[in-house]
Parts: sequence; C-alpha cells; structure tokens
Amino acid sequence: MRCLTALFAIASGVSAFLLTADSLALPKLRIAAEGGLIEVVRPAVRQLSEQMPEHQPVLAADADALDAKPLLAISTNRLPDVQPIPFALKGTILAVNRKNPLNDISSGDVMKIMKNQYPYWLGTDVPVRNIYLASGSLRSKSGPSKGKTHFVETSSAQIAAELVKKDVTAVALLPLAYLLEPDNELKLLSVDGVAPEFEPVMSGRYPLVKRYSLSLDPTAPEAVRKLAERLLSPAFRNSLPAHGFIPLRKDEN
Repeated sequence: MRCLTALFAIASGVSAFLLTADSLALPKLRIAAEGGLIEVVRPAVRQLSEQMPEHQPVLAADADALDAKPLLAISTNRLPDVQPIPFALKGTILAVNRKNPLNDISSGDVMKIMKNQYPYWLGTDVPVRNIYLASGSLRSKSGPSKGKTHFVETSSAQIAAELVKKDVTAVALLPLAYLLEPDNELKLLSVDGVAPEFEPVMSGRYPLVKRYSLSLDPTAPEAVRKLAERLLSPAFRNSLPAHGFIPLRKDEN
C-alpha cells in the first residue's frame, strides 16, 4: 500500500522528499508551485526537508493535486482567507520573421498555433512550416496535435529566435521574459490589437499573460515562513527571468 502511495504521488505531479516507509507517517508540509515553477522551487523545498526532518514536505505542480490545502502556494489562485503577495508574470510573445507581413493576430488564432492547428497564414495560401515553442512559454493543456506543420520545442528563446530569423514562414512562441532583452531582428506580433510592450503587459491588457502570487497560510511553521521569505527575496526573484518569468515586486498588484 505504501509503494502504491508513492507511485500515485509521482504520477500526479506530486513530489515527496526523502520518501521512506517511516516518512509516509510523518505530518505533511504541503507546498504548491504552479506554472512550471516546481523545478525552480524544488531545491529550496529540499532544504526545508533537511531543516524539518520531523515533517514530510510534499511539493506539487498543481494545488488541486494535493490531498489538503497547501501551507504555501505559488499560483494564479489564492489560498482562502490569505492575502496573496505578487510574485511573477508568465506569458507568451509571438515572434515572426521581419519579412512576414502579419502584424496582429487574434488570441483565438494563438490557441490554434499552440495546438498546431494553424496550417496557413491568415488570408493566404502560405503554409506555416515551423512552429517553435521555447521553454518557459505558455502552452496548450492538450498539447500540439500532429499536422503538416513541424512543431518543435526548444530549450531557450534564443534558439527559437535564431531559427525564425532564417525562416519567413515560421513563428516562435517565446516566454514573456524575452521582453527584457528583445531582438530587433524579429517582429513581435500584437494580440487582439495589443502590442507586447511593458505597460500593457504589466497592466493586464496584453492577453497572453498569467499573474502568479505567493500565498502563505498564517498557521505555517517557522521553517515554511522562512521558505516564503527566500522565495520572495531579490536573489530568488532575479533568477526567474532565466525560466521565462518576469518577477513582480510586492507592491505590484
């Protein structure tokens, strides 16, 4: 039964640290880090497991995958009766070759691109030959379908950008952090008439953005509170752009 419990945890995107027969009986410290943040947060949670050996830290990529409310959550949703703290923005920027005449695209067509269901450029018979999805960008929950268009995932925005520079029929789905150091050799598409620029991104007018907040249960033990402080520290926030996120200050609501 204990082996089955461990197997379920792995299959559902939940990680229990130092998982042993004895640790399964320990009180759980439930933590959620959504939006691809689980691997970024994992080293800090591993340290928590060393600081509190009398507890079993459990880290999930989705708060709903946990068997009870988390003590700490980084999510687009807030914990009940907790004041969330602004944490980071995650989103997608669409980049095309400068020779591509398209300047604006609908959010509906963006979803088609994410699902690899956009075979031709709008109003033309020109095929979309390659779609490059860079690590850290938003993606369709169902994933891309098979089609004539090549759908390629790249490990960085820089790789995707360089490929689009050489291909007028391609499009790249780049992480929001690309805006911090844009490449003038590419054209960034407006979405629903809104350009991917700093003001509309921060205000929420640009549609391809998710806002993540950190919520901490007031009953959380001191070690979990210190974990929250570490995740909110300038040093940790400054590491987020490397993973596609734009960090938020505590006063940015």
